Amino acid sequence: MTPSGIPYASWGIRLGGFVIDFVLLYIVQVIFGVLLKHNNTLRVHFTMHPHNQAIKHGSFSFLALILAAVIFLIYGVVMIGSRGQTVGMMAVGIKATRDDGGAVSYGQAFGRSLIQLIMSYTVVLILLSDFWPLWDKKRQTLHDKAVGTVVVRSRSSG
Repeated sequence: MTPSGIPYASWGIRLGGFVIDFVLLYIVQVIFGVLLKHNNTLRVHFTMHPHNQAIKHGSFSFLALILAAVIFLIYGVVMIGSRGQTVGMMAVGIKATRDDGGAVSYGQAFGRSLIQLIMSYTVVLILLSDFWPLWDKKRQTLHDKAVGTVVVRSRSSG
């Protein structure tokens, strides 16, 4: 519990909010991928030579990945900076606040989202961060710790 008596969000509830946000942002990324499928700007082409199999050619739009990352940052900054909650967090009844219970600033929201985005490109770091609340007394992820935020219940369960 916070010093003011508000319970920290459990790992399971945080996971539920994350899954909702992941699905929403993944849908956006798929839409960008479809819209940019035939755009050759920043398209990465590759060839695979599997052992004893036919050569396979493929490509993906690096531009779609960049746009998805920018959307992720904007989403995190606007939602956490203005409300303290993303859509997923609203759905499960949790909210990000400063350690002292105050509202998260836009600067903290930017830092939190940027650190989370950077860690997401390294599987080990993002998994470590996402599992950190299981043993942390304030149930913080590493990106929470870096900017001084905690995630608390915004409504009672049930």
